[in-house]
Parts: sequence; C-alpha cells; structure tokens
Amino acid sequence: MKQKIIDTYYRILHLIRLFGAYTLQFIGRIKPIDSKTILFYAFRRKGLCCNPKYIMEELIRCYPGEYNLYWISEWPKTVETGDGYTVIRLRSIGFYLLCGYAKFIITNDRLDETMIKRKGQVYINTWHGGGLFKKAGYDAVGNEITEKMIRSFYSNNDYIIASSKKLEVIFQRAFRLDDYRVLPFGMPRSDVFYQKGVVKKVREKLEIPSDINTVLYAPTCRLNTGNASYFPESEIEILLNALHRRFGGKWMFLFKMHYFAESVLYKEIPEKVMCCNDYYDTQELLCGMDVLITDYSSLLWDYSLLDRPAFRYAPDLEIYIDKERDFYLEYDKWPFSYACNTKALYRQIEKFDLEEYRKNLEEFRIIIGNFDKGKSAQAFVQWLSREETF
Repeated sequence: MKQKIIDTYYRILHLIRLFGAYTLQFIGRIKPIDSKTILFYAFRRKGLCCNPKYIMEELIRCYPGEYNLYWISEWPKTVETGDGYTVIRLRSIGFYLLCGYAKFIITNDRLDETMIKRKGQVYINTWHGGGLFKKAGYDAVGNEITEKMIRSFYSNNDYIIASSKKLEVIFQRAFRLDDYRVLPFGMPRSDVFYQKGVVKKVREKLEIPSDINTVLYAPTCRLNTGNASYFPESEIEILLNALHRRFGGKWMFLFKMHYFAESVLYKEIPEKVMCCNDYYDTQELLCGMDVLITDYSSLLWDYSLLDRPAFRYAPDLEIYIDKERDFYLEYDKWPFSYACNTKALYRQIEKFDLEEYRKNLEEFRIIIGNFDKGKSAQAFVQWLSREETF
C-alpha cells in the first residue's frame, strides 16, 4: 500500500512537471520561429562534444555573430564558456522558452522527451557513430516495447547524418526517412583527425611526458549485462609489456568509460594508469593516443581515420549480441584484429603488421563509401545556411 502511494505521488509529480514544460514552450511560441536561433544538444553527455560541438564551432567561424547559438546541457558547469554561444541548462525555464521558437534543434541522438515540436521547426540528428557497425534505430528493435521506444525517440527527426554511402542507404530504413533526408556529409566530429596541433593539445592537457606512449581502453556500455567483461585490472602491467615488446618505449594505460557508465575501475597502479572520464571530447582525446583498445564501439571507426593501431578485446561477443545489440557487419569482418581473451590480445599486439592493417582499412573505406574526409562540418554548415533548403 505504501509503495502504491509513493508511485502515485511520483506519477503526479511527473505530470505536473510535464504540464509546466508544455506551458513554457507554448509561451515561447508567442514569438515567431527564428531561423537564426539554433539549439545544440549532445544527449546525456557532459561538456562540449560530439558532432553538435563541431557544427557549432564551424558556424561561429564561418558566420560570426549571425546566429543565436545555445548549447543545452544537463550539466552546464562542465561546459566551457566561449564567444559566440550561450550555455543553457536542460529543462530550465530558458530552455523551454527557446524550444518554442528556435528554428533548428541539432542533437547527436534523441531529443529530450519533454520537448514539443512546433510546425516549421527542423530537428536534425547528427547521430553519434560512424563506420558500419552496431545496428541503430528500427533495425535495433527487439520487441514491441523497444519499437515503441524507438518510435518515440526518433519519429520527429527531419534529417540525419551518415558517415558512409552504405549507411546512407541503411539509415533510410533504420530511421524511416526519405533518401533526401539522410545527409551524406560524414561525421563533423571526425574533422578533428585532420586538424593540426591536436596531439600536442591533448598531451599537454593530460600532462603526459613526451617520452611516454599511450594506450586508451574505451569499452562501450553494457546496459543489460554489467561490466564483468571489462579488461582485467590485474593484467594491465602485462598489456603494457606486450605493447613495449611490439612498439618499444614506455607505456601508460588510459581509460575512458562510456558516458552511461562513468565509474572508475582501475586504481591499483596510479603511476601507470589514468582516468579520462572528464575529457569530454572523446574524438579529441583519441588524437593524443598511440593505440586504442575497445570492443564494439564506433570509436574504432573514428580512430581508424588516424591510421594508428586499434585492437578489439571482446570476451563476451555472443552475450553482447544476444543481450545488447547486433551488428550490420559480421564482427569477424571488421578491419581490426579480434581477441576473445587477454592472451589472444597480447598475441595480436605482438604480431601486429602496420602496413597490412592500413591496407585493410583503406579497402574497408572504399567498400563502404567513406564520407569522413575532414570537411564534414563545413559541408553541413553550407547546407544549413542555404535558406531555400527549408
């Protein structure tokens, strides 16, 4: 009985909050839609990051002062301030008023569920992963409940960005969009891999000495199966020795958890281990790394644009496919070595052939029709600035 009362209380509280959110948005609609007002939102992430960051920066660079740009965040204190944009807290009064008249809302995934789309507004989903790996949208539906969720997440999308020719076609089906609504621009966040000075910036920010090589471990999240398959802390030293034998030099183990699971797992050898959870721009972080180890993350695709060694450590492959998500491309056909245990991973590292690896990457890029070539943000902004488009 007590639990019933508590549940009823929270349901009523939720309805009151929704009523307040909707009321504020309708007040915002007193103003006509403003084609120069744009909201940016990187779903559930801290700081300036992902595709919305690079689009916003390109707009500021190309059209200084011409747009009213707002970065929306659940954690505004994590967002660096700068000229050309304003940081607004998600679900604040200011946020809901802006939702009432902003012409463009640009996100890297789904929008906040309290938002109401106004006729004439344009929702643009830049997505948050490239390559041709994990299934997305309606392709990831497993049952009636998940289909209902997917529909509520993405039914209001007007456009989505694809990183390759093959994904351009797949996203038409996965997000139920006409072909012209899937934009063949590539991931704006991937432009950072073609910029100068980023490696130095990252290493200085992390205070990593110039004579230290870095390996980043960045696993994707497990929403249903926990973290039992993360790389074992007891073998970090063995991993660093394997990297030394193959590539030489001194090595340091850095890790960054998925933003859904930002726990700190490794604490035993702090002089050789660094947590990078607070480095919010993951693509920028990748630029400062010498080697990447992950499992099913699309960071593999991002990092491959640097032509540096990347390895897959995935001891829970069958469980992941069964309980989490399946893939567009069979796992053994990705252009990266795959290890199902730590011993296999060390063997893959020690026999790594950089020339063969880069050849495989280039063939893969050709096969999927890669759009990520360093000009994605520019292409997007040029498209967005053409008023006749809308």
